[in-house]
Amino acid sequence: MRAALLALCGLLVFNVPGSDQTHPPAPAVARPSYLIVIDVNSLDAAEARTACILTGAFVDGLDPDDRVAITLSVSNVPVGVDATTRRLTMDAALQSIMASASPGSIVARSPVAGRDDPLIATTTQLLQGTRVATSRFVVVWITNRIAASTGDPEGAFASLTQDAVAARAAISIVIPANNGPASDSYRSLAAATGGIVIARVGSVDAAAETLLNSTAGPEVRRSDPAGVSEMTSLRWAAEWQAAGSACRALVEQYRTGIADAAVSTFLSWSPARVASEIGPLPSVVDLQAAIALHTEAGVRRGLASRLHRGIARRAAKALSSRQQGAIVCRHALLAMSAYSREDLRGVEMPNAGDDAAMMVALGSVPEVPTSLETQPALDRADPPAADLARAADLYRSALAIEPGFAEARLRLGRVLGIQHHTGEAIAHLERARLRTTDARLLYLASLFLGEIREAAGDSKAATTAYRAAIQSRPDALAARVALARLLQASGRFTEAGQVLREKLSARPVQRPARDPWQEYFRGSPEDLVRELSALRQAVRK
Repeated sequence: MRAALLALCGLLVFNVPGSDQTHPPAPAVARPSYLIVIDVNSLDAAEARTACILTGAFVDGLDPDDRVAITLSVSNVPVGVDATTRRLTMDAALQSIMASASPGSIVARSPVAGRDDPLIATTTQLLQGTRVATSRFVVVWITNRIAASTGDPEGAFASLTQDAVAARAAISIVIPANNGPASDSYRSLAAATGGIVIARVGSVDAAAETLLNSTAGPEVRRSDPAGVSEMTSLRWAAEWQAAGSACRALVEQYRTGIADAAVSTFLSWSPARVASEIGPLPSVVDLQAAIALHTEAGVRRGLASRLHRGIARRAAKALSSRQQGAIVCRHALLAMSAYSREDLRGVEMPNAGDDAAMMVALGSVPEVPTSLETQPALDRADPPAADLARAADLYRSALAIEPGFAEARLRLGRVLGIQHHTGEAIAHLERARLRTTDARLLYLASLFLGEIREAAGDSKAATTAYRAAIQSRPDALAARVALARLLQASGRFTEAGQVLREKLSARPVQRPARDPWQEYFRGSPEDLVRELSALRQAVRK
């Protein structure tokens, strides 16, 4: 991982704010500047992703005019991006870190005697180069070390505390993994400088919110988070229209019907090139086409797929409230939801009140908080009660708009079942089966009915429901596994084996389709193809 991250130097060129004559010093304002130090030597691939998502959520909550720098502490050499208000640059950096992290990364979480701690060394260098008497700084460490790796922790922390106080810098420390309690040195440093320590992060969103509330300072007003979010979205749209050059040719190519070639070229771009060359896009029509192009590039595997989806999502959010562009934004967001439910996390659509499909897409996020890369487990933990309540409200709103919307009724029935409203859940699932001829929805409704009946102790009804699911989609495995498990529990071992052998002995004439149960949690290929086709049609000249 270290070698891969060092290779990012060409992408993330770090300049200490104020130390380079080509960069004017930060303006003397009351607002703080933010310095985020990611201790990559302590993170494996999964932890690096968590750190980047947490950083992105934290930065998204700041005012659009707040200056933020990101630094990677790699062998005591700071590598990162200079303090900037460009959120697109931030996202490109974070996506690059995630793309460079390898599953075989070496994790060093324990102190190593005789070595300078990279976090202390990096932060000291930053603070000594960024002192501005009229401003203040917020430093956030993201590390999985629970103690400093230095031979003289007391002296090192005392010196760092002096530098932090002189620079008016609060230092907060976030330890994402469950590695044990933070050291007294960490807690003393945070307390002395006005920061906090967050250990054993359970929810990334909650950790980001805690950081925001503790580091923003009394002069920052957060009474209108929706307004701040809208300002951030509009800033992203403005960045689209002010930067780069090469993207415009691809946007024009995409609009004129040569979409496959445009998407293929876009997929070959690195995250750095994507961030630097988008735009200029002088009209809303061009911006709509760019949203569609980034959406398509984002749902295909490429060097910057995550970045493409992030750009499209933010730009779509910025334009969705305007009449011109609303259709394109809708199809883009629904396409991303069909690709990965997680992509709509944090997206608020105040104007989606008359759009049943968007209500269902937004509801699927709190109902099934699973990323595309995570295979949902058979015995997966249920979402928090508040998330389930939010999902149920959105599904009910969708049904109020479109009572015959079978998927909304299906999802509401599943959520009610998890909430132990058994009678109401069964009623909605039965109605969903009557309202659709779609084999995928019939399969899911019967599967969920079987789960609820089994949980209620009605094995006979559960068996009937599981068999109905198998009849709807004989090629799918989840219902067979559920039925076989139920039969085995009742001592019917021969029948259980036969249910599974029917699937295993079958020889498909073509590549088997993905189980609808997987699609329910991760996204539907059929829905994705439909939304991408609608996107192309909406922006074509």
